[in-house]
Amino acid sequence: MKADSQRPDVEDVRAFFHYVYGRTPENEAVVREIYRNHKTMLSLRNFFFQSAEFSRIFGSSVSSRGLAMPSTAPPITVEVSASAEQIHRMITVVRRFWLREGGEAPSWPGVPREKIDKADGDTVWQKLDSVARDDSFLVAGTLKRVGVDIDYLRTAVEFGCGGGRTTLQLARLFPQVLGVDFSTPHLAYARSEAVRRGMPHIKWLKAHPENAMPASSFDFWFSRRTLQHNPPPVIKIILQECFNRLSRNGVAIFQVPTYFHSYAFDVESYLSRAAGKSIEYHLLAQDIVFKIAKDANVDVLEVREDQVGGAELGPGWRSNIFCLQKCG
Repeated sequence: MKADSQRPDVEDVRAFFHYVYGRTPENEAVVREIYRNHKTMLSLRNFFFQSAEFSRIFGSSVSSRGLAMPSTAPPITVEVSASAEQIHRMITVVRRFWLREGGEAPSWPGVPREKIDKADGDTVWQKLDSVARDDSFLVAGTLKRVGVDIDYLRTAVEFGCGGGRTTLQLARLFPQVLGVDFSTPHLAYARSEAVRRGMPHIKWLKAHPENAMPASSFDFWFSRRTLQHNPPPVIKIILQECFNRLSRNGVAIFQVPTYFHSYAFDVESYLSRAAGKSIEYHLLAQDIVFKIAKDANVDVLEVREDQVGGAELGPGWRSNIFCLQKCG
């Protein structure tokens, strides 16, 4: 994400139309005019956040600093059920993308190629390590807040572990830790990094279309900045598998986007287009998460806004962190 003082380009303008208004620009002349009139990212952001169209979508009380979901937010159409064959195809699309990403930059999962090429390696590494530490603080703080004794949670799983940075932090909190990911290159990097840091006891498991959640049983399950890259039916299947395999009194803490005013998903449309060419962002509505939990005899302990996920996704997206516990 560019700094406030940086000069935007025409692609930034198009991105604001997509992520803020949920539509394409009227024409190229509109894009060029907005680009010429705004010399900094701050000016461009303020233009969109203070526009009449923004107010119509989000409500006049919403500011660019804290987007509260308005009571008038419209319903969205999201298909969450799919056949086993369709699920297999969707997971194959996701896995193919992350295998390619892992082959290019296994230590920087989710960081766009152009940013990697321009980045100061040490700076990016420090930032990713800082994010991983924040994840461990989130886990410890949430468990303490909801009254769960972390000492009773022996085996932890991170789903979507990527290069393993958060998994390594979780290994400081839990006696047994497993990292799960679709990408073989990411897992190989994570395994070597764990050995380098003196944590060879961590286990690394490869997820695949036939078994998206290969860990068989565990007391704690964590996922952040991962589920959003999977189509809604795949997110649903992953959560179902997680809740079913969670031990009695086990806890799951995970982040997933839950709303964007112009988001829609149709299984056949998704499978018929050239999906998987670039990083994707999806969601699963709160009511679906709650239903999956209820069906699996899992209680909701806490739901709160996730600023990290929301910032990555862009204005207008709602992202939540859920803390749930399997009934004893």
